[in-house]
This record gives sequence, C-alpha cells and structure tokens, in this order.
Amino acid sequence: MPAAAPASRRESGIGALRARLERAQAEGDPSSSADADALARYLTAVGQGISVQAADGASRGDLYRVADQALASWPAD
Repeated sequence: MPAAAPASRRESGIGALRARLERAQAEGDPSSSADADALARYLTAVGQGISVQAADGASRGDLYRVADQALASWPAD
C-alpha cells in the first residue's frame, strides 16, 4: 500500500468529521465559535492515541480516563 493511502484516508475521515461538526454548529451545538477543523483533528488525534495505547496494553480504566479528559476539554458555550 502506498504511503499516501493511509494519510489520504485519515484526511478523508477528518473531513467527514469536520463536516458533521459544522452541521452540528449550524444547528446550535457545539459552540458556533468553536473551530470545527481543530476539533475534528483533536478528536482524531485522541482516538489515534487511545488506539495506540490500547494496542500497547493500556488498561480499560486508563483509556476511559483519557477519553474523559478529552471530553472535559470540549467547548461548552
């Protein structure tokens, strides 16, 4: 598989998530001042990090703590 293929799939996923977040913003959630692209990239990075940690044997509790921390940083207004 060419090296560009995984990067292309990641960007496609980020684009789909960004579009969904933009739609949610248009409907009033999350904050209309939030940067949809930054949020999409942040969520992707957190998900990738959780995946790597899980593959390396992190406990379910540790992975939940990471997810909880990510959710705590979600824009509130």
